[in-house]
Amino acid sequence: MKRIGNISLGLLLLFSFSAKGQVSDYMLGRAHMEKQQYDSALFFLNKALVAKPGNADYLFHRGMAYFEQRNYELALTDFLHLRQRQSGRAGFMLAKIESRMKHPELAVKYLKENLGSRYKVEEKVLLLDSDIEAISTSAAWKALWEEKDWYSDYDRELQEASYHMNFEEYPEALNLLERLDKKAYKRSIVKSHKAKIYHSNGNLKQALKEAEVAAKDYRNYEAQMFYIDLLQEEEEYEEAFDRCEKLLRQKPDAFPYYLVAAELAGKQGRYTEGQDYANTYIELFPGKFEGYLSLADLHYAQKKYLNSLKAINKALELEQGEDELFLLRGKCFAATRMHANAAKDFSMALDLNPQNGECWFEKGLANIEMNDYPGACHDFKKALQYGHHEAREYIDKYCD
Repeated sequence: MKRIGNISLGLLLLFSFSAKGQVSDYMLGRAHMEKQQYDSALFFLNKALVAKPGNADYLFHRGMAYFEQRNYELALTDFLHLRQRQSGRAGFMLAKIESRMKHPELAVKYLKENLGSRYKVEEKVLLLDSDIEAISTSAAWKALWEEKDWYSDYDRELQEASYHMNFEEYPEALNLLERLDKKAYKRSIVKSHKAKIYHSNGNLKQALKEAEVAAKDYRNYEAQMFYIDLLQEEEEYEEAFDRCEKLLRQKPDAFPYYLVAAELAGKQGRYTEGQDYANTYIELFPGKFEGYLSLADLHYAQKKYLNSLKAINKALELEQGEDELFLLRGKCFAATRMHANAAKDFSMALDLNPQNGECWFEKGLANIEMNDYPGACHDFKKALQYGHHEAREYIDKYCD
């Protein structure tokens, strides 16, 4: 097949007919970056920039693709263009590029722009970066830190709170965050950290309250994602779905949330919308099993078992180490009265995860259909052992 760069003509034709035009050149470029396929990423990002010259996100990520290829001249060009719009955002990468090009004075100049902006990198990131370390003996570096301390006490308190959170030292972290919250310092980030602590401590109500405030900052995508996760946990599926759609409009490269949107749509019986999101993920990542599993779940929920089997078999071509794949295929076989095949798949799932109570229960049901009551009794007892309480009724009925 004829190839254009690293892109096959067949692949391009597939992308040209994406579902409802959901997949943009920018999304394709970002997806290829996730897969470290930088030639392919640049092909699509170049197309995206032809359509929207000067777009800040497009320039940033094309610059990153060039940087990963060690094409520093072209990376420099993109970040300099970005600097005209968002100097602070471009500053850190410009500093890294100039460091690699052995220009410490320019590197420090651009780093200063980053340190004076809302895009300022955390101090620990700065100290651990090898490119920044390479300029740390220069006179320009010394002059930068003699000019002022670029990290405030509040900056360091937030970093200390993050450190405590990483080690699950939640009371210490929360004390620091409460002080920062009273000072209204980086409110969205502080609120999001507090929400995560409350969630870890099992206080979902307070976690939701803090996360809702954090998610109001449209620039804090991480806070928006966490709030969606909490809403989903609280079974507030409609609001979670609405916020997920908004997130994906603002940040179309938040790729895991296409699968979240698909699941949330399915929870509400909005299967067509769910399938659109699952298919979008599949187009972006055809080599990952998760998109096919999502699609299979949606078909199964609609009792379209043959369609579900088709999707799950594709997932199994890509991944054989996930028990949930064999569990779902077994349930499809059971629903179509292929109980021997179902039992076999449940056994394969249990080989991968012997503590899956649902799988033990489903295997017990399959054994009943095949008149293997001793086997079913064993399975139901295992199901109950691993937390599937519905098995109690079946134990009373089928076990002596």
